[in-house]
Amino acid sequence: MSRGSRILSAILLLAWMACAPKDEWFGVTEPPRDDTLIVNNGTEPETLDPALMNGNIEGNLAFSLFEGLTRFDPKTLDPLPGVATNWHVSADGRTWTFHLRSDAVWSDGSPITSLDFAWSWLRLLAPTTAARYASFLYLVENAEAFSMGTMTNATRVGIRCPDSQTLVVTLVRPAPYFPFMTAFYVTMPVHRKSVERHGQDWTNPENLVSNGPFVLKTWQMHRKIELIKNERYHGRNEVHLKRVIFLPIEDTGTVLNLYRRGDIDMLNDVPLELFSWLKTRRDYSGHPGWGVYYYKFNINRKPFDDRRVRLALSLAINRSRLTDEFLAQGQIPATAFTPPIPDRYFPPGKAIYDPQAARKLLADAGYPEGRGFPPVRLLYNTIATDLHRHVAEVLQAMWKQELGITIQLEVQEWKTYLKSVENREFDLARAGWVGDFPDPGTFLDLFLQADGNNNTGWTDPEYTRHVEAALFDKNPATRMQSFHKAESILLDEMPVIPVFYYAFTMLKKPWVDGVFGNFQDIHPLRSVRIRKAGS
Repeated sequence: MSRGSRILSAILLLAWMACAPKDEWFGVTEPPRDDTLIVNNGTEPETLDPALMNGNIEGNLAFSLFEGLTRFDPKTLDPLPGVATNWHVSADGRTWTFHLRSDAVWSDGSPITSLDFAWSWLRLLAPTTAARYASFLYLVENAEAFSMGTMTNATRVGIRCPDSQTLVVTLVRPAPYFPFMTAFYVTMPVHRKSVERHGQDWTNPENLVSNGPFVLKTWQMHRKIELIKNERYHGRNEVHLKRVIFLPIEDTGTVLNLYRRGDIDMLNDVPLELFSWLKTRRDYSGHPGWGVYYYKFNINRKPFDDRRVRLALSLAINRSRLTDEFLAQGQIPATAFTPPIPDRYFPPGKAIYDPQAARKLLADAGYPEGRGFPPVRLLYNTIATDLHRHVAEVLQAMWKQELGITIQLEVQEWKTYLKSVENREFDLARAGWVGDFPDPGTFLDLFLQADGNNNTGWTDPEYTRHVEAALFDKNPATRMQSFHKAESILLDEMPVIPVFYYAFTMLKKPWVDGVFGNFQDIHPLRSVRIRKAGS
C-alpha cells in the first residue's frame, strides 16, 4: 500500500471513530464468510521450520501446521494429548514414556512414528542445524554434549524408540513440566524424507509435509500465507475451519480498517495510539502475560562493556511512569527479569528508579553529566512498531533528561533485526521473552553460555553455577533460592534491562469462537470456529 493510501485509510478510520458510539462492536458484526479465519500476523515469518523458529510470528503458524507429542489446551494451556495418546513418568521423575496414537499420519498419508520424533529432536540438537532453541532440549540426557559437539554418538542421547509407537525420553533431572515442553513448536516433528529430499526448500508449499490440523496451500510473499484443513489429521472431526489466512501487514491504519470492514477476524497487539478508544469496544480483551519486555546490551561494545554504564541506564528509567502514563495497557513495571510466580517464586527487585545513583555511576564511568558519551544506537523491529517506537522514544527522553546522553534509534524489518541481534551487530536492542513453561528456569537459562538466545556476550561462572544448581535441585525451596541468587547476580551485572511485564491485548470479531486470553498469548486454531450469520 502506498503512503498516500495509508494516510487516506487513517483519515477514514479516524472519521469513523469520531461518530461511533462507545461500548459497541468495532465495525461490522455479521460474518462475511463461512469457515475461513483471517488473522494479521504482523510481518513475514523468518521460517516455517520448527527447529529454526524463535518467536510468535513463526510459532503462530507452527501450532497450525504441526503437532507435537502434546498440544496446548486453548484456555488453560495445560498439555493435552497430541500425537501421543498418553504418557507416564518413572518414580524418580527422569524417564518419560509416550505412547503414540495409531491413526496419526503425515499430510502425505505416511504414518507418524516414534522414529520421526527421535530424528527431529536430534536434528534440532545437531550443531549443523544451528538452532537458536537447541538448548530447549538440554534437559534430555547427553543432549547438551551432542549439541556442543563434544559427544558425537547420537545413540547416547536419552531418546529411545522401543517400537514405532513408543518414545522413551530420559532426562538429566526431574521436570514435572516436561509435557508442556513437548507441546512447544521446537519439539514438533518434521518429515524426514522431505527435509532430506528438498534441503532448505522443504518448507515451500509444494514440498511441505506436515502433521497438524492444517496444511500449507500457498505462501505469497508479502501478501498472505494460506492454510487449508488437513483432511488426514487424526482430530479432523474437531477442526471447524476450512481455511486460515495469515496476513503480513505492519501498518496500523491498514490493519484496523481491514478489521473494521470484517476483512480481518482477529488481531493481537492492539495499537498503542488508539488503545484508549479501542479498549471501550466489545471486541477488546486484555489479560496479564507471563513475559518480560527488555533491552539487551552488547557488552563487547563500548561504553556498554562497563557495568556502571549499564546500571546507570537502568536506574534512570522511571518504569512506573512508562507503564502508567505512557503505555497504560495493563503492563507492570519490571523490577527483575523474571515475572513473579505466585506462591512459588518472587524475584529480587533490584531494577529500580534512582536517577541520582544513575548519574553518579555514569560520572564514575567517565561520563559526568553525559559528557564524552559515545554515539550509540538502540535497535528495534517493525513488528508492533508503534509500541517499540513509543517505548524507545520515552526511554530516549528519560536518558537525555536524567543522564544527559543521546541515544539514537534504529528500526529494522523483522528478519533483518533477528540477524542483527544473532550476529551481535547492535549496541542496545529491544527484546521480549514469554515463558515457555511456568518455571523461572525458562527465563534464567537464557544467560547460560550455551543458550542460543544469549546475544549479550555476557557470561558469569557464579551465575551459571546457581542456575544449574537450581535446574538439578529436587527440593522446591532450595531450588527457588538458587534461582534468586542467580537473578541477583544478573541484576547486579545488568547485561539486560528489564522494562515491564507484558499485558496481552486482542481484538476479536463477535463471530469468532474458541479463542481465549492466556498468559502465553498462544491461540491454537484447532478448536476455533466461525459462527454463522444470524446465529
